[in-house]
Amino acid sequence: MITYIFFAVLTVLVGMAVKAFALPIAKHIVTGWVRLYTAIVPELGKARRAEVLAHIHDQISSSLAEGYRPAEIALQILLCWVTGFLDDVLWCLPSVPLMLANKVAILSESLRNFRTPKLVIPSLAIFGIVNLAFFKSDSDRTLVTWLGLNFWTIAMILLMSKQQHTWARRVLYALFGVGGVTMLGFMAWLVDHSELWLIEPPIFWGFLLGITAIGLAILAADKFIRTRLFKGHWGYVVTCWLLIIVVSLAASMAITGDVTPVLLVLAMATLIVASLFIFCGIMTLMAAAVWYGCLRGIMVGLRVVEASLRRL
Repeated sequence: MITYIFFAVLTVLVGMAVKAFALPIAKHIVTGWVRLYTAIVPELGKARRAEVLAHIHDQISSSLAEGYRPAEIALQILLCWVTGFLDDVLWCLPSVPLMLANKVAILSESLRNFRTPKLVIPSLAIFGIVNLAFFKSDSDRTLVTWLGLNFWTIAMILLMSKQQHTWARRVLYALFGVGGVTMLGFMAWLVDHSELWLIEPPIFWGFLLGITAIGLAILAADKFIRTRLFKGHWGYVVTCWLLIIVVSLAASMAITGDVTPVLLVLAMATLIVASLFIFCGIMTLMAAAVWYGCLRGIMVGLRVVEASLRRL
C-alpha cells in the first residue's frame, strides 16, 4: 500500500514539474533545431533564426492572451515544429552538398599539411615484424597469443614514446634488465646442460669472451653511459669498442692460445646485427610506403568527393 502511495505522489510531482517546465523545454528544443539546420547556410541562417524566434514569441503572446496554459502552448509549439520539420529540411537541403564540400576541402588541406610523427613509421615497422614472425612461426598460433604480442608491442611503443619522463625510463631499464638477466640465465643453463666447457674448452672460452665483448660494446653505446661517461662523443665510443676487441683477443690468446673462437663469435654477431639492420630497414621502407600511400590515397579520395559534391 505504501509503495502505491509513493508512486502516486511521485507521478503527481513529475506531472507538476513537466507542466511547469514544459514551455521552456519546448522553446529549447525548437531553437536548438533551428540553430542546427541554419548552421548549414550561414549567410541566411541569422535571418531565419530571427524569423523563427519572432514567430515563437508572437505565438506565445497570442496564446497567453487567449487564455491557454503554458503546457498547452508548449504542445502547440512542438506541433508546429513537427509539421514544419520537412519544410526546414527542404530549406537547407540545397546547401548541404556545398557545406560538405567545404568541410571535405578543409580536411584535405589539413592532411596535406600533416606532419607524420617520428614514431609512427618505426611503430608500423615493429608491428609488421612482430606479426610476420607470429604468422611465420611453426608453433600453435592462437588468437590469445596474437593479441598478447600486439598488446605488449603497443605497451613498449608507448613506453619508448614517453622516454622524456623518468618513470618511463625506469620501467624500460627494468624490463631490459630482466630480459638481460633472463637471457644470461638461459645461456648459463644451456652451457651447463651441454657441458660445453668439458667437451671443447677453447670454443667455450672463446664463446664466453666474445659474448662478454658484445655485452660491453652494447653498454658502451647505451645513451645513458654514452652521455655520462663519454659526454655524447661517438669517437670515444668507437675507441672503447676497439679497446674491448683488443682486450678480448688478448685474453683469448692467453687462455686458449688462439683468437679464432673470439673472432668467430664477433663475426657471427656482426652478421646477425647486419642482417637485422637490413631486415628492419626493409620493413621500415615498407611501412613508410604503406603509410604515405594511404595518406596519398585518402587525399585523392577526398578531392574526388569534394569535386562530386560541388557538382551537385
